[in-house]
Amino acid sequence: MESIRVETPGLRAALDLVRALKGLHPNVTEHEGHAEVEIPWYHVTSADITRVLNTTANWLADKELPSAEIHLGTRCYTLLAERDDLRRSRADAGFVA
Repeated sequence: MESIRVETPGLRAALDLVRALKGLHPNVTEHEGHAEVEIPWYHVTSADITRVLNTTANWLADKELPSAEIHLGTRCYTLLAERDDLRRSRADAGFVA
């Protein structure tokens, strides 16, 4: 089955991301050295994909992680954490992720 998968540094980080993604029915699997949060495609709309990306970006900043690997089907992408100064200026301008 195809899915969206987000690699995390461990189980605790994965569970934090799962809480942030409530309503999307994410699953967690542990692997040697990391964990993955997986959201099956049958639960995902195009708006949900945007939500997963924005939620993961906020999670990266909150956890002070530099990046996360996101797998969309058979493709893999690296999402970089937003720099603090850019995040603050966006918040000051009224943009919310």
